[in-house]
Amino acid sequence: MTTDYNISNKTIQGGKTLCINDLKEIFYKAPSSLSNEQLEAIKTFDNLRLNTLKKITDESVYHKTYLDFQVKANLSPYQEFLKK
Repeated sequence: MTTDYNISNKTIQGGKTLCINDLKEIFYKAPSSLSNEQLEAIKTFDNLRLNTLKKITDESVYHKTYLDFQVKANLSPYQEFLKK
């Protein structure tokens, strides 16, 4: 299955908003395809995730938080991470 990317409109075929994991997938295939804003969103998300997880000492809380970040990376529009 091939996907038609339209980076300038921040959508993928079907009108789906790009999430962090979409941007990472695009970055690995064609790094120059991403805008500075999109690269900043990836950086902000990764820093937020790492800094949050480093502070957690309880294993069950760590796993729940890790899962929450995985969900956010797959479902949240990347623009959410420009606000942080």
